[in-house]
Amino acid sequence: MAECKRKLQAIVAPTLAEAGCIRFELYTGDNKTCLFLVERFVSQQAFDEYYQQAYTKQVFTFYESALAKAVEINNLTET
Repeated sequence: MAECKRKLQAIVAPTLAEAGCIRFELYTGDNKTCLFLVERFVSQQAFDEYYQQAYTKQVFTFYESALAKAVEINNLTET
């Protein structure tokens, strides 16, 4: 958990520096076993470009061996 959190904290600044990033925040769940990212980008294209960045790919590569289950991405719509 600590290593996952450290790796995510390391990408906060570069992600926020992305031209299309509006919001990128890391939260820990109440049970301290889950991490949650709230990400908001100006468009789907900006989001897709973020996921192509080397630093993002490195974190996802790490996830493959570190997480108990696969990353879950939920797309939300503002109402």
